[in-house]
Amino acid sequence: MMLKIVVLAVLAYTAYSKPGVRNKDLEFATEELFRYFGVESHEKAPEYEIVYPLVVEAEGKRSVGKGATAASFLELEVEAFGETLNLIVDHDDSNYAPGLKVEIYTDEGIQKVPLRTDCVYTGKVAGEKDSLASVTVCDGLMAVIFRNHGRGELYIEPLDDEDAVKRDVGRGHPHVAYRNRPVERGAFCETEPPPTLPLTFADEPPEALPIDTKATKYLELAFISDPDLNSRKGGTSATTTCLNTLFNAVSFRMTVYQ
Repeated sequence: MMLKIVVLAVLAYTAYSKPGVRNKDLEFATEELFRYFGVESHEKAPEYEIVYPLVVEAEGKRSVGKGATAASFLELEVEAFGETLNLIVDHDDSNYAPGLKVEIYTDEGIQKVPLRTDCVYTGKVAGEKDSLASVTVCDGLMAVIFRNHGRGELYIEPLDDEDAVKRDVGRGHPHVAYRNRPVERGAFCETEPPPTLPLTFADEPPEALPIDTKATKYLELAFISDPDLNSRKGGTSATTTCLNTLFNAVSFRMTVYQ
């Protein structure tokens, strides 16, 4: 069955580079590499590590499970790549149009499902004033973290239940944290230059329409998931959460640097 998911959002995706898993006992098998990174060998995979995120509360710390966490403020703690990161984030759905829905295209027709935004957060890494953290805790922790001092981006996502069972050590639901390594040609893929099209001009310019300068304006974009991503993520729910996290990260960064 053909399946395609469309979310009104901004397209973003990650590049992959060299291997770097920290614990060989927790190393991904080939099918897991493909599921999480879209590659079939450690040589092409990013540097990754199994992590066990925590929610820090006044009463203590608790592990992040696969359920949703909706709050006005969160402090999250993640031990990854030899350091402890504290993410200080606030609930933030300001970049979402009211009533935004996911459109799911199947052979039977189009389903429209409201996009959950009560578990969407933005903030920073504690102690790193120029960092940006985009977080969703709608189905476990998914995060895109932009760090300063040339440390690049860090990504976190929950393992699916089958993969999590293999790595359950009594510290809560296992997640994977991964990051890219610099490559010689930089962060750009080799692509063909776009074709040059001839310019045409109308005899008379179109009549300008009146603009309401006080009304809220929305930029409507399509964020499309193909059946391959949906298959690798294990269903529409996980795919939607992934796209939601990436949209939140891009829109948050655009808002900060506009």
